[in-house]
Amino acid sequence: MIIKEFENHEEMMINVIEIEIKEELKEKKDLLEQYFYECHCAIFLVDLTSEESFEHLNDLIISLEKYEIIKDDSKHLTMILALNKSDLESELKINKEKINEFINQYPSFDSIEINSKDKKGIPELSQKIYKAYTKNENILYPIDNIKVSDNQINSQSSHIGIDIEDSISCILVGDSATGKSSFLIRYFKNEFSDVFLTTIGLDKEIKIIRIGDKNYKFILWDTAGQERFKSLPGKYFQNSDGILMLFDASKKESFNNVNKWLQDIKINISENKKTNMYLIANKIDLKRDVTKEEGEKMAKDLGMKYFECSVKLNVNVNEIISHMIMDCYENNKNDTKKTEGKQLKKTTAKKKKSRFC
Repeated sequence: MIIKEFENHEEMMINVIEIEIKEELKEKKDLLEQYFYECHCAIFLVDLTSEESFEHLNDLIISLEKYEIIKDDSKHLTMILALNKSDLESELKINKEKINEFINQYPSFDSIEINSKDKKGIPELSQKIYKAYTKNENILYPIDNIKVSDNQINSQSSHIGIDIEDSISCILVGDSATGKSSFLIRYFKNEFSDVFLTTIGLDKEIKIIRIGDKNYKFILWDTAGQERFKSLPGKYFQNSDGILMLFDASKKESFNNVNKWLQDIKINISENKKTNMYLIANKIDLKRDVTKEEGEKMAKDLGMKYFECSVKLNVNVNEIISHMIMDCYENNKNDTKKTEGKQLKKTTAKKKKSRFC
């Protein structure tokens, strides 16, 4: 209920990552860093009727401090202690003294009493989140201007009644089993399966997105990673506005093959074409064979942007896509040749429609 309230906020699109505090999570520094990386607001939800809930919170805070993920000078991150089930006075296990002791120990925390059952405190909590968002001037992932339709469409769908301004086409590349298909499915359907499915040639998903007051068709292509399919996507690279190159952070070989993929891509892309390129480390929830520092260095050397994600745990997938969409949107907006071509297509389409009538 709390998450739905945030997602329905009319003034912005809030990407919510829900984390269940588990014992093994506390020892995974890299994963915790990704959860809190460039996060505007962290809501620590505590069940006031459960002492265990409060104990887990304290253990997590200790881990976050230990790994220096949260600091006193972390001004970009707003931390809120949400005290749920505050209405169940007869069942309360955590008294005000404990809460005050926690707040005194961690003065950077804001606190609020809520009751998700009857939505008590939810509007106030939503406002706190909004303030956390607006106070941060350096937003890494510009997702606030993107509105995504509820349903994806396919190539046979007719767009009757939908005025499409332009299309943004992007492509996933990388070795087999790096998680490209899973990345695609996670973003478009919010589903994940551990079963490995081989992509034969090319696959794609399409959604209508809205930026400002205009609709755009967002197309994401998934390519096969096998060597025998490497020659397939040539023309798709030429037409791509963005390229996501995935490697498996738990397998060094897929990281070492990034240069080979980049060579194949450069053969198929004109030097004059501006294509946004991103190096993505997937499977950061597993034991790493490639460090974050190694990934960042390679991306810098290759002139690419670098991100990390876990498709399985749904960490950073939406943010990466949103970042890419906005980069491509800005490039296309400033591309005079593409703008002129788009206007020519619209004029031609109007003339055809006029003749038909």
